Amino acid sequence: MTARASRQVGALAFFALLCFAPSQAALLQGCVRVPAKAPSGAGGGSVAGTAGGGGAGGALDAGGNAGSAQEGGAAGESPDAPVPTSPVIDCNAEPERCALCSGNYTSIPLNLTAAIRGGWQYNPGGPYVDLPVSGYPCAAFLYDGDVQPKPDDNHWVAAPNGESIGFSMLSSMLESGYRKAQFRYFRTLVFIPSTVAVDSFQVAAQGVDDSLHIVLYNSKHPDGVSPTDAGPSDPTVGACAGNGASTWDFKSYILPGEVNVVLIVHADMSPTISSLQSVEITLNGAAIPLFDCSR
Repeated sequence: MTARASRQVGALAFFALLCFAPSQAALLQGCVRVPAKAPSGAGGGSVAGTAGGGGAGGALDAGGNAGSAQEGGAAGESPDAPVPTSPVIDCNAEPERCALCSGNYTSIPLNLTAAIRGGWQYNPGGPYVDLPVSGYPCAAFLYDGDVQPKPDDNHWVAAPNGESIGFSMLSSMLESGYRKAQFRYFRTLVFIPSTVAVDSFQVAAQGVDDSLHIVLYNSKHPDGVSPTDAGPSDPTVGACAGNGASTWDFKSYILPGEVNVVLIVHADMSPTISSLQSVEITLNGAAIPLFDCSR
């Protein structure tokens, strides 16, 4: 990674408008404007477009759709543009959409007979964080507490690819020896009926640059669990990994009969690219069908 730092200056000028990788199977369309972050003074973009997005408070746009995140922004856009908010959908009228698309999963029973999940959603988090130690590959995740999305945050928007995330953009980080981190957050809400026996619940990530951390939330683990026995891990952080591809199996921690939240924390700590190209989830070896939040 550090060997690429010398190419950053030219790349920043050429890729000033670089956005997420194009969606190939996104269920959710549109964009949301989010304040740009310039953690190191390098050229970072804003997230530009129309409002939308379901947050932990259950907010979606007026049509019940989440927006689609794109980093990079258009030239001339203000990095201080206000973050739009959206009205909360009627969870009594649309419990499935509310539970799988907006995040109101804790109090909404679902009468479904097959597993299903909402498409991947994205939250930009807060400003970059100075780390007291080198953060790669996993130590950085001990220091993102102040920038994590809060429970009432309604700035969750659709990831570029609802099935597999598809995030890739020019990093705004300068070389720091992994002592600075920009955290971004991705989540999918998964319902598994109580009648389904879970033999495996795999989370497979590819194209990671620089690192990711996985946390699972359900009623058994309301504060989240990130186990060390599910796959690559750090004893003080839990399930995490650096560059490349990794797989975890959360079969011992997933809870049938309710919505489970799979949260991916992504850390960008060095030039030149920031990416989380693919995170795929399978239940007992099969892909979980997506709920169409854009209907």
